[in-house]
Amino acid sequence: MKFMDTILYVLCFCFFPSNIDYMKNQLKSLSMCFNWEREVTTCKPDYYRWTQSIFVRLFEAGLAYQKEGLVNWDPVDQTVLASEQVDEDGCSWRSGAKVEQKVLRQWYLKMTQYSKSLLDGLEDLKHWPDGIKSAQAHFIGDCSGCSFSFTLQLPGIDTDLPVYVSNPELIFGVSYILISPTHTLLKSESLLHSVQPDVRNALDEIDSKQLDITLGVSAIHPFTKQPIPLIASGTHSFPEYVEQYAGIPSVFEEDQVFADQHGFNSTIVIDKDNRLINSDEFTGMNRAEAKEAVMQKAREQGIGGHMTSQRQCDWLISRQRYWGAPIPIIHCKNCKAVPVPINQLPVELPKLATLTDKGKSALQQIPEWYNTTCPKCGEPSQREMDTMDTFVDSSWYYLRFTDPHNEQEEFNREIANSLMPVDLYIGGKEHAILHLLKARFISHFLHSQGLIEHKEPFKRLLVHSLVMGPSYMLPSTGQYVTKEEIDFSGNEPVEKVSKEKLIIKFEKMSKSKHNGVDPIDAIAEHGIDTMRLFILSGVPPQSNMMWNVDCKFKFSFFIY
Repeated sequence: MKFMDTILYVLCFCFFPSNIDYMKNQLKSLSMCFNWEREVTTCKPDYYRWTQSIFVRLFEAGLAYQKEGLVNWDPVDQTVLASEQVDEDGCSWRSGAKVEQKVLRQWYLKMTQYSKSLLDGLEDLKHWPDGIKSAQAHFIGDCSGCSFSFTLQLPGIDTDLPVYVSNPELIFGVSYILISPTHTLLKSESLLHSVQPDVRNALDEIDSKQLDITLGVSAIHPFTKQPIPLIASGTHSFPEYVEQYAGIPSVFEEDQVFADQHGFNSTIVIDKDNRLINSDEFTGMNRAEAKEAVMQKAREQGIGGHMTSQRQCDWLISRQRYWGAPIPIIHCKNCKAVPVPINQLPVELPKLATLTDKGKSALQQIPEWYNTTCPKCGEPSQREMDTMDTFVDSSWYYLRFTDPHNEQEEFNREIANSLMPVDLYIGGKEHAILHLLKARFISHFLHSQGLIEHKEPFKRLLVHSLVMGPSYMLPSTGQYVTKEEIDFSGNEPVEKVSKEKLIIKFEKMSKSKHNGVDPIDAIAEHGIDTMRLFILSGVPPQSNMMWNVDCKFKFSFFIY
């Protein structure tokens, strides 16, 4: 084995287990009481085999799909980030780098199909903090309308364009669709090659000159099957997170003005008695009846119809990196995307010699791994080379804990139903959206599939805050320094080499800030009883705790 092979093998297959063992020893040294017989390791094939199985269930239910999207790109880790993984300063939650925008073909899970269920479910969570419920409700938005799938007419491409309609019963009155200047479609090579040169040139000036540009591209109406023109609009005011708008001129005055200005026809869909007309089998219904009937038919035909908000997005799960469960999809020229049969799971991560070509999937380096045959037709095909966001693994682990050694299925339903929901979930508030909402989504999905009785996974939620450690930063560069690089001999700490005074702050403990504390070292110095009493008596779990070494010493002295 080459030296580099050995290094990477140790990193990927030995380093993580050794980290787990070390952290287990830390927990045990703190006299934590856990049932280690139920331990699961999400990076091992015997766990992510079942993560892949849940993905296949989602795919077969029409809830996992692939499309081109404008994604958040971490230029340091060279991978995609979900919107929730970008902080308020536009930086990556992991690397801290300024996030960029990039168009890539990615895998998504249709969380929007469960928006209303997730929003309504918050009412049942009587023992959750109001702040967490408010954060989730804000993220989901007002679920008063729904999206419909219009089919784009682009040469050689069959692509859906989801369009949110606040009044689903008026869908037959849609005369045009506006898309915002930031819409992914306007950066798609497929579209740019289809439009005229003057249209491409105008798109470069759409913002600066506030243009409305008829693209010469249509989207097929999901019910009437008529072509609906697409307009890139620099004049329409799009709400935050909204990038398309369906114009219904016969009902809304602003839409009628726009249609008149651009020569679009309109179809009258409401009569003087507020009943539908020119709406196929829905004609004659009042608007409330028609709304439910239209959405029901859309759901039956798989073209939308699920109540959602105009601001919520589906969950982007593709990652261009090595760590993460392989997405169990095989791409066949004849059969398109085909799920790996359940009896062939897990699709295991192969061993790599090097991690090169950052920005592309590391699995592209191993043709003997990704070249395979289609499970349907037997023709030569290729495996999907992106991996899943690791939050997919953590979105269902609470169910695996109920039956951790089951080799036949994700979990036994009777056992899971007898133990679920979780009585008390203790976690950080930073995961209000990142983890808790996604765990609720997977639980709602599995409930809808008849696999579990309870929709909601966590009955009571205790949100703890952070243990903050002192960090030392050079004002001139913004660089954090280690304690070994600091001179503490004077009145104020300075960097040893430059003698520059340091900015001292209490911040969330982090490797990058060099302000973490190893419990084992602290216990060795002060003893387990002192440490446990200090931690428990410091502050309530809902408040941040400033880890002050001097204070700890005084407290230790007092106890002894």
